[in-house]
Amino acid sequence: GDKHLLTIAELTDAQKAMVQQVREKFPDFSEGDILGYLQYRNWDVAQAELQMHTTQGYRESYAPTIADIAPFMLSAPGCAGPDGCQVLLEDMKGGVLCDNEGRMIVLSIGMCHGTTAEMLEQQAYVCRRVREYEEPGKIQRICVIMEVKPREGCSRTTFRFPDKGTKQMMDIQKQHYPSSQYGAATHVCGVPRTFQWAFALCRPFMSKESYEALILRTDYTHLPKHLPKSSILKEWGGEVEWDLGKYVEWRAKEEGVTLDPANVRRFDPTASQDEAMTDMTESFKSISAAALQKWDPAPAKMGPVEKQGSGQGWFATTKWKTKLLSAGPPGFACYFDSDKISEANTATRAIALFGAFIEEDIQGAGGKKNAFTLVTPQRTYKFAAADKAGAEAWVAALRGGIQEATVQHAESHNMLKEMAPTPSQNLR
Repeated sequence: GDKHLLTIAELTDAQKAMVQQVREKFPDFSEGDILGYLQYRNWDVAQAELQMHTTQGYRESYAPTIADIAPFMLSAPGCAGPDGCQVLLEDMKGGVLCDNEGRMIVLSIGMCHGTTAEMLEQQAYVCRRVREYEEPGKIQRICVIMEVKPREGCSRTTFRFPDKGTKQMMDIQKQHYPSSQYGAATHVCGVPRTFQWAFALCRPFMSKESYEALILRTDYTHLPKHLPKSSILKEWGGEVEWDLGKYVEWRAKEEGVTLDPANVRRFDPTASQDEAMTDMTESFKSISAAALQKWDPAPAKMGPVEKQGSGQGWFATTKWKTKLLSAGPPGFACYFDSDKISEANTATRAIALFGAFIEEDIQGAGGKKNAFTLVTPQRTYKFAAADKAGAEAWVAALRGGIQEATVQHAESHNMLKEMAPTPSQNLR
């Protein structure tokens, strides 16, 4: 079923025997860890053991100390925090801050950045710290609180649509930390409502459990329903003071390593909006027709149309072929080579609608009745519906998408302007 078992006490005798069988071969793995692997592999012991053997090698390869991670956690002069990092909220007295359900809280200031290897080291460090607080006989659950808006003076590290490093981190979580997906919660705080739908772009790269654990909010006002007062930081409207700099110093002392306080890694936010839009458009290509149909908000219109080939390229044609067209997600259109709505049918092309316009040819002056042309700054697309009513409905839906794209562009411009660091905070 869909219910995930979180404690050894919930298991049948046969399942308990499987856990014991695996633990005899992997004594360094906790019972909760093994329970996660077995569930992820649908209780196939051989498959779970094979995955755990791979994990052993991975954990040996990625065993960073705080000295490796500190440059991403330290604040640059004039900044109220780092640009982007993840950290377990340990109280530095042997305990850890938790939510109302006992999940350990991982603070995500923006998103991790750096090279892919550096991002994986940051992930590995947090996961190792979580394992330090594992309780016998249960999966140790986590609660991630992500701050979308950067702290004062810092660069924006969020709203990077799944790049190589981020995708790799999601894959690694599923492969080497499967138990972290079960019973977890992720509060993404500070997401403008007009951008909340865009998080569906992460769905192909996340486990079903992790995606369904996302809680998107425009601010932090909902946190008191989920966290005790003793776990709500001042930055979230609470009373708890938790100093990241002191945490780094504490970990360095505990681990016996030396830090260079001047070594602060900054995120380069100079990528243009056009580049960000390209990343988003490319990400849509992994979206299936079935998944797109279920998005919230759902496409304004989705169905079969005829599309004329562009005639460009060695083997290109100008023949009309049936495609599946979607006016949506907001600000975009997508078409699919197959007209079937299925998980196997992924988008052939995603079309950004900002700056686009529609030319109607319902009467067929161009040789095809019930036709309409979508003209974008990058390319022109010619479509035709089965009848006049269908063509008019498509034109209305696409014009609505163009209007949404215009609103998104304006709101994105204002948001990025608000989030940008002041000129005095130069990159190092």
